[in-house]
Amino acid sequence: MPARTGQDYITGLREHPREVWLRGERISDVTTHPALRGGVQAVAALYDLQSRADLRDEMTYVSPTTGDRVGYSFIIPQTQLELQQRGRMMMRWARTGCGMLGRSPDFLNVNFAAWGAAADYFAQNRLSFKTHVRQYYEHIRENDLTLTHALINLQRRRTPGQSQLSEGVGLRVVRETDAGLLLHGSRILATLGPIADEIAVYSPRFGGGNAAGSEAYVLNFAIPCSTPGVKFLCRESFDIGRSHFDHPLGSRFEEMDATVFFDDVFVPWERVFLLGRRGPAQ
Repeated sequence: MPARTGQDYITGLREHPREVWLRGERISDVTTHPALRGGVQAVAALYDLQSRADLRDEMTYVSPTTGDRVGYSFIIPQTQLELQQRGRMMMRWARTGCGMLGRSPDFLNVNFAAWGAAADYFAQNRLSFKTHVRQYYEHIRENDLTLTHALINLQRRRTPGQSQLSEGVGLRVVRETDAGLLLHGSRILATLGPIADEIAVYSPRFGGGNAAGSEAYVLNFAIPCSTPGVKFLCRESFDIGRSHFDHPLGSRFEEMDATVFFDDVFVPWERVFLLGRRGPAQ
């Protein structure tokens, strides 16, 4: 699929339902629920700019793989002009969202474009991870997917100098198989998570301390938000069902934050980009 429209994005959310909970209620359709539909419409409005004839060259470029038009935020700039053009495209989205969408899709598109360009780094962990991260970058570029991320393990206590990882709360590898990883635990804070297509999980730093088995908490992967066993627990919504006039921000730009629970979730190897602190395979 080339660069998507807003309706394409909404249809994708409906075709891939995910488990989302808010105030004790399981949400069946995130595109119509009063607490989330404003955020869905805000993201859809960004995608609609890609299909405007007068903005096509500003918002999209020709994919080097398929020849389709794809979102400019996915480009790996090779020239100063391409870098400037990507900035203009991102500014257009920022202004459309009045600067209130901190997790608009370009945020992680640029992140994975950078990883795709630096794929050799991932090969230092395992040689196959170089291929995995490149293929995933192309996958989200060619399908124009919206991503969320979750970076931090949930904590039960904040005692100084004591690790939180041994308490069975943080996200960890339960088992490695020939097909992939089995994961269990939780992560915070997935902004846009309930209305994203996929979730990326990685650690900005290693914080395992001396906890037994802490190596199992060091991982980097991405999977669909609709993956069985993935559950999103939302905070209270800022959209309280009032008009745009009375509540111009909450009624339009509710991105929603969520704690993500992984209940024995399977992740295939091709979606794993880093695992532990080991060196490259020999």
